[in-house]
Amino acid sequence: MRATINNCKDEQILKELCSLFERGLIQKEIILSVDEAHNEEEAYNTVSKKYGISPKTAEFIFHMTFDHWFSLNYEKVNKVYHDLLGKERNAEKEQELLRKQEAIHRKIREHAVEVGLFREGDFEPIYDGIYIKDAGRYLNSNVHVMWVLKEAYDDEYDDGEPCGGGWNYFDCLEPNQTPWKIRTWRNMIYASYGIIHNVTMENMNGLDVEDMADVLLEIACINLSKMPGHTTTEASLLAGYYETWKDILNEQIALYNPQVVIFGNTFPYFKDDLLNSGKVEHTPKDDISQIYIKDGVKYIDAYHPQSRISRAKYVDSIINNAI
Repeated sequence: MRATINNCKDEQILKELCSLFERGLIQKEIILSVDEAHNEEEAYNTVSKKYGISPKTAEFIFHMTFDHWFSLNYEKVNKVYHDLLGKERNAEKEQELLRKQEAIHRKIREHAVEVGLFREGDFEPIYDGIYIKDAGRYLNSNVHVMWVLKEAYDDEYDDGEPCGGGWNYFDCLEPNQTPWKIRTWRNMIYASYGIIHNVTMENMNGLDVEDMADVLLEIACINLSKMPGHTTTEASLLAGYYETWKDILNEQIALYNPQVVIFGNTFPYFKDDLLNSGKVEHTPKDDISQIYIKDGVKYIDAYHPQSRISRAKYVDSIINNAI
């Protein structure tokens, strides 16, 4: 494959090319400067010494086609260079976010052991946050959306007690899974899609929810309890769940730094800690969800997405509060 600046992933080469063009050195001058070289290596070294660039940059130049080399200018090369820097910075941010998420997952396991909830291979945490295989989906989303739900279900014993765990909540979104068939996930898909793409339910009627489900990879989702639970959660347990996991839950919200946080019937447990100081705006719009705004973050107190409220009313209430 011929070298082009668009397929170059070497920061030094692009930086040195920028320097060449910025100094006003024209392409023909560089090509002619190696007329007396006896071989390629001598040509690379001649250009390297004469123009103050590395031999690998000289080699890169001579692996371009003449048409490509003579089509370049400072503006073109500088754009590619800064695009590459941006991608590298984004990759670093993604890895840093995943490292911090892994650290929180370790804390979840350690805390479960500490408070006597952990039973290896029998009753372990279900880890949550963002999609672990591509943090860029969340970081590069148009709007950073987080859902705060109650607890995840895995399995139960004959007596009805929950068991299982030891997996990641986003395993539900792997290619062999069908989250759009589950009411909770389906409502989350519509609401998240509407917020991120700035559309209401009416504008989504013609869309295929299976295709829209990809939006779940762009959101953060955490549960009040980190342990396997029941298919339905008793309200009397929620305050205890929050007290058990409060520090980790608030650390997760701080880490993902969402712009919109949707609480699925869980807001009362967070309210005092989240809104205990500073200016808070509260402008009720309907009786399905309420919005509180503090420091630019929109906290939406909504019913759980499993709620039997009509999908259109539930989804549009959340979208209208968020956008």
